[in-house]
Amino acid sequence: MYVAKINFSGKISQRSLSDYGPILEFVERKRKISGVILTINSGGGDATSSQILFNKIRKIDTIKPVYAYINGVGASGAYWMACACRKIYSLETSIVGSIGVISMVPNVKGLLDRIGVRVDIDKIGRYKDMNSPFGESDKEASEKYHEILEEIFSVFRNSVKERRKFTDEEIGKIATGEVFAPRKAMELRLIDGIGDIEAALDDMSRSYDTGKKTRSFSPKRPFVSRVIGAGAFSSLRDSVLDAIFSE
Repeated sequence: MYVAKINFSGKISQRSLSDYGPILEFVERKRKISGVILTINSGGGDATSSQILFNKIRKIDTIKPVYAYINGVGASGAYWMACACRKIYSLETSIVGSIGVISMVPNVKGLLDRIGVRVDIDKIGRYKDMNSPFGESDKEASEKYHEILEEIFSVFRNSVKERRKFTDEEIGKIATGEVFAPRKAMELRLIDGIGDIEAALDDMSRSYDTGKKTRSFSPKRPFVSRVIGAGAFSSLRDSVLDAIFSE
């Protein structure tokens, strides 16, 4: 029996699903894996991918204990992902939180007007060019887009509230997009412990009798995929990952 250490870093995206999906599926079904420590260093990313990873990790945690260990940054979608874990630990110098949603779209119309470039937009549908970088600012369209962000934020917020057992008042004070140093995060109950990864492993072993033997997992892609790109070789990559993780 051993504890699987999964090293997650970088921006959360659709690529993250193809890179980490096979690993998560493997640790879920492998009976020799007694627990999982998810090492996180990420500022978040795509909301949809973050939610899918959250759901996958939460499913594993119903079978065996999963701890998150924030080693650097655990913010936004990465913190959402961490909340799927049974406990969250953080290194003393990490940054935690950023419970919020943001969308930034530059508008270059003013610049194009200055240099004499016109962009003609032919559309069918009142809001088809919502948030277009080439159009005039439209208050009504902006309000509608904001409603979409509010709905996404609500899903994120409620996931954190449920997993961390916050009251409405507590989550209202925390879900402001703010990031926190570990001591403040501990005070706000955003995390469960401060220390290195050994502290998280000791806690897991003591609480769930998982033992302290570990094995690290990181995405491994075939050489051809690394050179040319993963698109045409996703099936090959998954086959290689399965072969690597099978015993």
